[in-house]
Amino acid sequence: MTSVAQTSESLENDLTQSINGYVGYDIPGIRSKTDRNLKEFLFKKLQQAEKDLSLFEHQVYQQHKTANLNPFHRISLSLKMLIQSLNEPFPEDHQFFSETKINPDKISQLYEYDVQLVNQVEILLDEVQELDNINGEYEIDQALNHFYDLLDGINQLMSEREFLLMSE
Repeated sequence: MTSVAQTSESLENDLTQSINGYVGYDIPGIRSKTDRNLKEFLFKKLQQAEKDLSLFEHQVYQQHKTANLNPFHRISLSLKMLIQSLNEPFPEDHQFFSETKINPDKISQLYEYDVQLVNQVEILLDEVQELDNINGEYEIDQALNHFYDLLDGINQLMSEREFLLMSE
C-alpha cells in the first residue's frame, strides 16, 4: 500500500468516525451522499456557533451599552454566508460524483480538506465556548478578530475544496 493510500485511508477513517453517514469518495454512487453529509455536519456546527455568538453579543450589549458591535455584525455576516454556501449542494450530476475512476491523489486531497474543515469548525466552536471567560472590551475585540480569521480560513478551505471537485 502506498503512503498516499495509507494517509487517505487514515483520513477517511477519522472522518467516518466523526461524521454520521460519511462513507468516503471511493464508490461513485455514494460520493454525493458523503459530500452532503459532510456539509450537513458543518452546517449544524456553524449554526450552533452562530447561535452562541448571538447570545454572547446580546450579553455584551447588556453589559456594555456603548460597546462597538461592528465586529459582531461582520462575523455574523461571514457566518451566514458560509452557512448558506453549505446549504447549497454541489450539483449531484457533476462529473466527480459519477466518474468511475478518480485519481487517488485527488481523493486524498479531498480527505485532507474535509479533515481540515472539520478541525477548523471544531476549533471555532471550542473558542466560542470560551467567550464566557473573557473580560473587557479589548479582549472581546481580539477574540472576535480571531473568529473572523477562522471563518475566513474555513471559507478559503471550502473554496479550494470546491475547485478540487470541479477540476478534471
